[in-house]
Amino acid sequence: MGLRQEKFARQLQKDLGEIFIYHKDWVGGQFVTISSVVISPDLSYAKIYLSLFTSPKKAAVMEALETYAKEIRMEVAKKIRNQVKKVPELRFFEDESQEYAEKIEKLFDGLNKKDE
Repeated sequence: MGLRQEKFARQLQKDLGEIFIYHKDWVGGQFVTISSVVISPDLSYAKIYLSLFTSPKKAAVMEALETYAKEIRMEVAKKIRNQVKKVPELRFFEDESQEYAEKIEKLFDGLNKKDE
């Protein structure tokens, strides 16, 4: 990823975090962490990975994000309108890396217990 993409991704991550704090209903009232943002080279498409590890209602959060996608994009546009010509299309994905790491850790713990 180029320097411009990285800077834009960090800015978008920060702005989305602020938006989700202010508009809690857009994320189903749950605590959501933006784990990473990946921007296309032409800055027209953004993949936002959300950590929902502490949220018991993961499906509800993802549904709420799809429902409010246009409003979220409009809020992002208000924040970055002077920085880019075109506001990127936002796609939200659940980041499952934390759950995957926990699963691997349990497997290792199981192996250690068998060895003892």
